[in-house]
Amino acid sequence: MIESLKKKIELKIGREIKKRGDCQYLSDRINEELDENLSYNTIRRTFGVESNCKIKPRNSTLNILSRFVGYKSFENFSRESNWNQGWSFNVLINGWVDRMNEREIIDSLNSAWFKRDNFSISFVSLIRELFLLGNFQLIDKIFKNNSFEFERLTYSEVIYIGNGVGSILRKLNLCDERLALLMKNKRFLQFIFLSFVDYSSLVGYYGNLSAVSDKYKIPLKSDQKLFFGAILSLKNLLSNKVIESNGYHSLKKDSLHPILISRLASMEIAFRIQKAVSYDDVLLDIHTRMQSSKSNKMDFLYELKTVSLILADFDLMEWIGSVENSSVDEEYQVSHNQYLQIVNLIRAVKNQNEEKIDNLIERIDRSKWVLSYHDFYTIFTLIGKYHATHNNIKRKKIREQYCTLATELKYPFFSDSYLTNYFDS
Repeated sequence: MIESLKKKIELKIGREIKKRGDCQYLSDRINEELDENLSYNTIRRTFGVESNCKIKPRNSTLNILSRFVGYKSFENFSRESNWNQGWSFNVLINGWVDRMNEREIIDSLNSAWFKRDNFSISFVSLIRELFLLGNFQLIDKIFKNNSFEFERLTYSEVIYIGNGVGSILRKLNLCDERLALLMKNKRFLQFIFLSFVDYSSLVGYYGNLSAVSDKYKIPLKSDQKLFFGAILSLKNLLSNKVIESNGYHSLKKDSLHPILISRLASMEIAFRIQKAVSYDDVLLDIHTRMQSSKSNKMDFLYELKTVSLILADFDLMEWIGSVENSSVDEEYQVSHNQYLQIVNLIRAVKNQNEEKIDNLIERIDRSKWVLSYHDFYTIFTLIGKYHATHNNIKRKKIREQYCTLATELKYPFFSDSYLTNYFDS
């Protein structure tokens, strides 16, 4: 998508960005039209004029360049570009599905992959249609097709596919046998079940994946076992059940993704809280890992935010606020930053800081929320807003919204008294 943006910029200014003068020309044009400064050096690195540069352009740089060609942000440019370029191909998808010609579908997807023209959008559209038609065998075959080198997809493409396919699973009544078929497919497991962490379906299909893997003896990797074990612990916590320790310090964590480490730490903390035992040693380990990490430091805190909010642990929220900043290194961390703003809102309400509350409510942007956590974000935003307002009419409306969502989620933990007594601990 960045390459598409570059081409659009070059088309607008009528010249390719190949040398210093081109970079300076673009810098001057941006300053004239937007009254924003984007240095020659930044443009040189972004357009690859400096061939040895491996630094990815910052999100702020991409936003300025996107505004230069008429878009609100790089996210807006990506979304609209994908829509326009993928439209004609999606029309073809409708024909494939209508004819249900398996060979034609596979061959056409092969062609789309090699062209790489919005493959992810077309792929998601097709897979969702096949799910609605109940053709699980073809879905299984497509994900196993070695022509599609999923490992070469960008992280953003992986997230898009995970969200696009994962979200449709919520609307299907999948039996254990079909879930097992999908779990046995290594690519589906990696790019859907492990990418789209469906917190809205822990009492549905997603919370059942651990039991399915045991029932059908599905061979999971060690990190995958840890992942589904943590998901099961969260499900039990939200079902008002006692959870077990995962032996956090004895786990081999150095090769694990920071978010998985965060997930394991959060469930160990929940266990410690249930047992009224200190978890300072867990926080010390997380802090040490953050200090030694060169990038993605905020990933270590993602699930700690979840457990701090669920258990209304204000001390843990304060600790998170003390070690995390709001900088975003990767596009997916935009939603992480939104999670931090929700934690900060709860802290501000607890401290009765009304000026800060108003500012934080303005900064919470639902369009930036990750889809799989959307309901969780909503629950705690509603809790913050409910206790932040003194208007009884607004309070009643917020309470109705909360109760409706809590009923849909079916988690006993999110009761009406949980909302009204959240700050009483």
